[in-house]
Amino acid sequence: MSSTNKTKKYRPYKRMTKEEIELIFKMYEEKVELRKIARILGRSLSSIQYQLKKKLKIYKELYNQFINLLKKANIVFSYLCLDELYTFYGKKSNKAYIWSAVGVTKTGRKFYFYFLSKKKDIESLLSFNFDLPKVEKYYTDGHFAYSNVYGIKASQKKSKYTNLVENLNSQMRDKISYLVRKSKGHAKSLKWLDYRLAMFFFNLNLKKSK
Repeated sequence: MSSTNKTKKYRPYKRMTKEEIELIFKMYEEKVELRKIARILGRSLSSIQYQLKKKLKIYKELYNQFINLLKKANIVFSYLCLDELYTFYGKKSNKAYIWSAVGVTKTGRKFYFYFLSKKKDIESLLSFNFDLPKVEKYYTDGHFAYSNVYGIKASQKKSKYTNLVENLNSQMRDKISYLVRKSKGHAKSLKWLDYRLAMFFFNLNLKKSK
């Protein structure tokens, strides 16, 4: 009995061009689904994810460098506005909390900060606080963590100051598809979500500095 050897044919890999990579990020920022990007470019989903993750990882490093430089800079802040929102990663049972803050200097310039955690508790806020500038006044919502960490320095009433950080959260929801209300899509991992947030906050700080 004779058998025939079947050889599987593979398409030769074609290196992704600079134009294709730029197009990936343009569509990604416009909240186009990754599978759709792959279909448009005729590339595998894994290739699209690889290019995105490689670039987003750089943004995380840039954001961390920015925070470290800000700590060393002689900038005097007047107050901080803080808030938090939640989303999911991997599956709906995995909650993630995004702590956001707007720091306003004596000259009125604004800086933007974030911290990602699995819990909305005092320990998470303390970790976030490590990257925040020291101020005499904090404007927050009524969550117990703020009063525990900041004491009498925390003003936990809605005001024109809390509107600053609420506006920041609205921008996040508008620009980051994972955070759109009632969206069925969410980040595949906590790290992927962290990278995407780093990209948003680094670009926002860069834009506001010009």
